[in-house]
Amino acid sequence: MYYYTNSILPIQWTNQHSCNDVNADCTIIFQYTCGDQLRD
Repeated sequence: MYYYTNSILPIQWTNQHSCNDVNADCTIIFQYTCGDQLRD
């Protein structure tokens, strides 16, 4: 994958557990980085 400055990357996900319940506290974290020297 290549990243271009000012490009848009659409992201979709599905929560594994319910987050629409008043008794559920959900935190969703998107973590990303980019660089020439990074590995998988």
